[in-house]
Amino acid sequence: MNRTMQADTVSTGVVSSLVHFYRPDSMLKPLVIIVFLALLLGAVALWMAERQWGGYERQARQHDASGLRKTAELSEGMLSLQEILQRLKLPEDTRILEVEREPHGGKLYYEIELVNAEGRIFELLIDPYTAKVVKQEEED
Repeated sequence: MNRTMQADTVSTGVVSSLVHFYRPDSMLKPLVIIVFLALLLGAVALWMAERQWGGYERQARQHDASGLRKTAELSEGMLSLQEILQRLKLPEDTRILEVEREPHGGKLYYEIELVNAEGRIFELLIDPYTAKVVKQEEED
């Protein structure tokens, strides 16, 4: 075989393999697999999101507007959040950022984060039975 025939044979082989690689029917199988996997992944993500959101909805139905559980979680003598805020007599320009009920030292307290007129942020630890400020910290 001469050099020209060898080059033609090699180039024909390369061209035919490239043509075979780019043929629509050879690309169809990987494309179908990719689309199937993408749809499967999307369905799993939607299922997980719906499941998580359902949990949030159940929790939301168990809480009233003040954020406290509707169940008999307020023990006898414990003040509601509304009563505590009234007793604190905060200035009108004070904004409440966050309210949580958390245990500290074996007792349950209201933890209230607020910002005053000067823009300073404070965290108050409030006794839920007396509405007295147990601890006050200024946050950075």
